[in-house]
Amino acid sequence: MRNTKKIETVDPFIVQYAYEKETRPETPLVWRQFKREDVDAVDRLVELAHGHREEIVTQSDWEVFGSLFNFWASKWPMEYQEFKKEIKNIRQSRKKEGYSESREILYVGTLPARLMRIVKAIFPRQQFNKKFVWKMIKKFPLFKVTKEGN
Repeated sequence: MRNTKKIETVDPFIVQYAYEKETRPETPLVWRQFKREDVDAVDRLVELAHGHREEIVTQSDWEVFGSLFNFWASKWPMEYQEFKKEIKNIRQSRKKEGYSESREILYVGTLPARLMRIVKAIFPRQQFNKKFVWKMIKKFPLFKVTKEGN
């Protein structure tokens, strides 16, 4: 049997929507309905990421990153499967060491674009620099492109 519970709480931004519509009538307002389980999943992520997080530094931050990955993989399973296929192709095209053909660029790791945006939503100041990427591929080998270690 399908769960058809309706959300009973009032949107806290309803006054701002009304003001926007009154001051700029040409602005389209779109009301979207979301599945309850999607709302609950996002609420769990927000609760897990409680506090003010800027960058992935502590073990707790890495656990949040893992939860974000699990959320992405479960909400967009086709995208996850496609990424797993694509990462194989990337690894093969980068040969053993992970370098470009000119050997000027070392490809260390990669993240799917949507997952990167999700991570940036929770960790807005996170830079995907060399130090971070090496830590990420140690903790999450799926994202690893190169076969070299650091």
